[in-house]
Amino acid sequence: MAASKPVLFLAFANDDAAPLAQLKEERRGIRSQLLEAQSAGSLEVYTEPEATVKMLAEALQQYDERIALFHYGGHADAAHLMLEDQQAHAGGIAAMLAELKGLQLVFLNGCSTRGQVVRLMELGVKLVIATDKPVNDRMAVDFATAFYGALAKRRPISRAFRLASAQLQATYGETAKPQEVSYRGLKWNKVAKASDDPEPIPWGLYVNDGAEEALTWRMPSVESPLDPRMSAILSALSRYEEDIHEDVVDRDGEAVDERLYPEIIIKNFPWPIGAQLRILQTEELFEPGVARLKQVLSTYLMAMHLHRYLLYSQLWEEKLKHPDLPTKDCLPWLLPEKEAFFQQDMPGKLLGLADIFDQHQLTPFVSEMEGFFAELRAKGEIFEACMYLHDLAVKGKWEEEEAIEVCEEAETKLAYLQVGMAYLARYHMHTIKDIDILNPRHAPPRFKHEIGELNTYTIRRDSTQIREEFSDSQSVMLTDPERNTSMSLSPFIVDKNAFIKKPIPNIFLYTHAEDGVPYYVNVKHSLYKTMEEPSDQIHVEMEGLEVLEDQWEVYRRKMSE
Repeated sequence: MAASKPVLFLAFANDDAAPLAQLKEERRGIRSQLLEAQSAGSLEVYTEPEATVKMLAEALQQYDERIALFHYGGHADAAHLMLEDQQAHAGGIAAMLAELKGLQLVFLNGCSTRGQVVRLMELGVKLVIATDKPVNDRMAVDFATAFYGALAKRRPISRAFRLASAQLQATYGETAKPQEVSYRGLKWNKVAKASDDPEPIPWGLYVNDGAEEALTWRMPSVESPLDPRMSAILSALSRYEEDIHEDVVDRDGEAVDERLYPEIIIKNFPWPIGAQLRILQTEELFEPGVARLKQVLSTYLMAMHLHRYLLYSQLWEEKLKHPDLPTKDCLPWLLPEKEAFFQQDMPGKLLGLADIFDQHQLTPFVSEMEGFFAELRAKGEIFEACMYLHDLAVKGKWEEEEAIEVCEEAETKLAYLQVGMAYLARYHMHTIKDIDILNPRHAPPRFKHEIGELNTYTIRRDSTQIREEFSDSQSVMLTDPERNTSMSLSPFIVDKNAFIKKPIPNIFLYTHAEDGVPYYVNVKHSLYKTMEEPSDQIHVEMEGLEVLEDQWEVYRRKMSE
């Protein structure tokens, strides 16, 4: 079947001298919109993130007549596409595209590309989307994402273009506002000026003579194997982790078994959340009822507490840099008694911490959390989902029939939350056990880290990495690979085995205090189980955990100042 499926060919190229900050987001946004169709096996998506002339030529020949749509995102002008290796001449690119007999549309998402339309049409290309002026980088992302979103819903090309145009006008109005912007022209970077005269959007859909039928082209119809909730979660995650696009198809481009989709979701969330989602997939919880409802709520609480500790961890770092930062009022929020754990207003506590960040102009380490907080404040779907799950958690006890009745809605609300927190897929969680110094003669020192990976479906044995710089030892770390920066989550999320010298990570999350002593529970079991089971708990006065006790003492003292 793969040989007959249409191919959507996506090519991107950036310029180190004048980088387009939003280009990666455009690529991820388009691929995210196409994920469901790709996973259903109705089409194949080929992506070239760093296109060169040679790469384009080889890939275009490889897919040949199967290519139905060619998209370019990057710097351009009327006569060129700025590829990774050179300023490619539009005439040559047009000649290559003209050889693709199944091609329906060329979408040139760069500045002032209308000058390329005539040559493309002369060579027989049916439809072209091009621009007649410099294009704002952010608008280019929004327009492309909206267009492919409509196309993915099997809207014909002409209607997808109209829908994307209307969405752009609804968002930006008819004229640009004065602002410092990055434009998609090869040598264009200035302040846009507002005009008293309405201007149309830069994009136009150009139709070749006799090619009107191509306007009705739409994606093939194949029933998706995905549950709508799962589809929304995977699409949201794929905006931050592009490997998901490779995970949903096999080597032949065919859709993988739908039973693998939960595993793909689980491994793209940090282990505290992933472990809870994994429990939801166990056979004994397949049917709705009290047990499954409790696990849905356990997953919600784990996700909210993870966000809480991301903020607390950063506040500690900021407090060390800025001693005047007011943090004393935060401590009571952090030290609840066991009985209060399931009663806490987690949305309210998160927004309280977010207010501190806003008041002192602090950007969260996980910067996308600002958007999550904005959703909570707006009291839209994310807020409603959190409050629905919060109210269920506060209630605490349900009859079996009642649990069956609310379980489906609770899972839908949890799906909203997973979509809203999908940005976590961009970050990697791992545990640092030990660090050894490698200091050979006449060479700079390097550091051997014993590391446990915590973005995974199954926790495995530790591995070793040699690094030029050292991290915090005996700590659970969250890393942003794009910025190459990390933040320790200790003493809130810890690896017990890092302290007792065992090889496989065993992750615990701080939940409450008993007589002022911090207690933790194992994240691989339901919170409703671990909060009642002493064997699933640790506390800082246990043998081998003295380091944690010292960290808590320092934390309390500093945050109280």
